[in-house]
Amino acid sequence: MADAVRRARANIQHLMAARGLRKKAFAEAMGKTPSWLSMILGEHRGIPLPALDEIATFFGVDVQALLDPDLGRQTGRLKPSRADSYAEARLLDQVAQLRDAAQAAQSVLADVLDAVPAHRKDSDARPTAAAGRGRRRADGG
Repeated sequence: MADAVRRARANIQHLMAARGLRKKAFAEAMGKTPSWLSMILGEHRGIPLPALDEIATFFGVDVQALLDPDLGRQTGRLKPSRADSYAEARLLDQVAQLRDAAQAAQSVLADVLDAVPAHRKDSDARPTAAAGRGRRRADGG
């Protein structure tokens, strides 16, 4: 029994790594706390069957697959699962955050450039003394 629990823990960690999930993100995606995941992955207790079932469903495998010593070699052939949907949603959130940050940076840059005289629009720029002298000479002065 202890070997099966060790294999299940190793396979869960392998599935997390294959899907690019860190412990905190995995717990969050499962709707659980990080301490729940620590209990599952820790060496101090067994893994309750309902938890194994939830984890297997999340990764799109059956409970037996979590106990399979060859699961690590099969992860390339796993079907899409909730884990993939979660990872995709996190990536989309990160893209949206980057887009918002880029827009904010662009706005700040525009404000900075507007504050620099050389980048002001021609109608906003004040004529310099040299420009004023040149006009007087052209007018005959």
